[in-house]
Amino acid sequence: MFENPSAKKVNFQAKFNEQLYSISLDSKEQTRKSFSVSDIKEPTYTNIEISGDVAYKIPVAAIITLIPQYNTSVIEADQFKFKPDKIDLSLREDKTILHVNLTNYAFMDIKDIKLITNNLDIAKIEPDNFDLSSGTEKTLTLTLQGSEGIYNGTIEARTENFSTFLSIYVNVSKDAIVVIPPEVLDTPKSCIDLGGFICSEKPMSGEKIKLNVDRDYYNNISHSLNWHFPILETQKEAKTS
Repeated sequence: MFENPSAKKVNFQAKFNEQLYSISLDSKEQTRKSFSVSDIKEPTYTNIEISGDVAYKIPVAAIITLIPQYNTSVIEADQFKFKPDKIDLSLREDKTILHVNLTNYAFMDIKDIKLITNNLDIAKIEPDNFDLSSGTEKTLTLTLQGSEGIYNGTIEARTENFSTFLSIYVNVSKDAIVVIPPEVLDTPKSCIDLGGFICSEKPMSGEKIKLNVDRDYYNNISHSLNWHFPILETQKEAKTS
C-alpha cells in the first residue's frame, strides 16, 4: 500500500525484482500494488526501490515455504485397508455375524468402492458398494454361514485404480470350539434392542416370568468369552390401583 501524506501531488516509481510501477498520487491519496514472487526459489532479502519525487527503500524478506505435493493417483498399502485384514476361525453351522472396518487414510476421497467375495460361498458382506472420504473408516457387516467344510478365500475392496483384500479362513464343524476375536465380534444388544424395558422404581409383585433369549446370537458370545446363559428370570412390576 502506497500513501501520499503530503499536501502536494507526488510522482514516483516502485521497483521490485524487475517489476516496475509508475505511480502518481494526489495529496492524502493511497493505492495498492501487488508484486509477484513466483520466480523466487530460495530465501531472498532485498528491497522495493522508490525513486522520483521521493526516494527510499522498503526492506523485503521473501521466505519460501515448501508445500508437500501428494500423488492422488497412488495410495500406499497401509492407507486403504481392512481392519483386521485376516480372519481365521472355527465355526459351527449357525449363522455368525462379525464386523470389520475398511479404512481410508489417504489424502483423497475414494469413490465407488465395490466389495467382491472370491471363493467364499459362505460369506456375505454389507454394504457392498459405497464411497469413503479421506481420513475415515466404514464398518462392514460380515455374515458367515455354511455346511461343514473348510473355506479359504478373500473379500476384495476394488476401485477403478487400486484394491485391498481381507483374507478369510473358516473351518465349519459341528464340534467346533468357537472363539471369535473381540475386534470382529458383533456388538451385544441392549435390553431394549432385545424387546425388553427398563424397570421403574415401583415395587415388584414377586411373580417370576421367563424371558426369551436369542440363543443363536448369545451362543457366539458365550463360546468366545466362556460365558454361560441360564434361563433368565425377572419379577413383574406390582400392579397399583
